[in-house]
Amino acid sequence: MNSRYGRTQRHASTRVQAKVAVVDTKKIAARRRAMSIAVVVAVGAVLLLMLASLARAATVKSARGYSISAPDGWRVVKGAMGTDLILMAKPTNGFQPNVNVVVRQAPRGVGLLQGRTDFEKSYQRLFADFKWMGRGTTKVGGETALSNTASYSMGTPARKIFMHHVVTVHRGNVYSFTGTSLLSQRAALAPQFAAAFRTIKWTL
Repeated sequence: MNSRYGRTQRHASTRVQAKVAVVDTKKIAARRRAMSIAVVVAVGAVLLLMLASLARAATVKSARGYSISAPDGWRVVKGAMGTDLILMAKPTNGFQPNVNVVVRQAPRGVGLLQGRTDFEKSYQRLFADFKWMGRGTTKVGGETALSNTASYSMGTPARKIFMHHVVTVHRGNVYSFTGTSLLSQRAALAPQFAAAFRTIKWTL
């Protein structure tokens, strides 16, 4: 009797364990599906955040007749320190990489080539330890522009700065676009400066 009872109990226990195992398997499968859905949702959220970030870094339109796009993650400051606007990256090693834009009325009768001479003289007058890295021309919104790169020293103690300066004349104004970073950051920042310059379009 006890033996039959024991066998009956063991069979019942086995059936219960089997049912529990099935339930556990279903729960595990459900959890895995839920985790998969959560991962998909999380990835989707990350993609949406990335797209939102790109949207925030989208084109900035100036009342001075041009538009330019900031590199992703940079902020825009308008009208600071005599500029029309400044695109600013996060500070690194005590220096904030930036692209600043200055717009001035073009001197009457002075063309771009004469402007090249004036700018080149001003570089060497304004900047200590000035050294050319490249001189040439490019296109800005279809207009021919000067494109100069150089290094110079600034501050106390002196720090080496990299500069990429693009300047052009459009509808009677001189547009000066200057990217600056620490010279040690040149490899990382120079492509971002160039990419920002390529986004420039005329709106007037």
